[in-house]
Amino acid sequence: MTRSWGRRRDEDADGALDRYAYAFLAGGRRRVVESVVVTLTEQGVLSLRATRLRPTGEVQSAHAVEHAVIAACPRSKRVQEVIDAVGCSQPLDDIARRLVCLGLLSGRRQRTTRSGRRLLAAAASEGSLPR
Repeated sequence: MTRSWGRRRDEDADGALDRYAYAFLAGGRRRVVESVVVTLTEQGVLSLRATRLRPTGEVQSAHAVEHAVIAACPRSKRVQEVIDAVGCSQPLDDIARRLVCLGLLSGRRQRTTRSGRRLLAAAASEGSLPR
């Protein structure tokens, strides 16, 4: 089996990054899950009380990470447990793999590369970072 981890491929170079890819570049797996929790809480899909998450509605988006967060807290669960469970899930692995293929994340330790830092800085200065 071959791995798709490697350098940037030409067909991926033009692909736009979504908000969760930017969150991964800015703060890793934890930041992605935190961003999803905030997004779903603002949409009214999750309820956050103290340190517990509880689903309150149906997820509107088709993003796999959002579905993983909803699946991680079927009733009421501590936020840290959701972060730990979703942090090592397949949807986050897919985001990491895509960023590695684009050359924005190192393959082994999953740290933001120089290109990734430049992309984040450019997006921040242009004001085009997702909310």
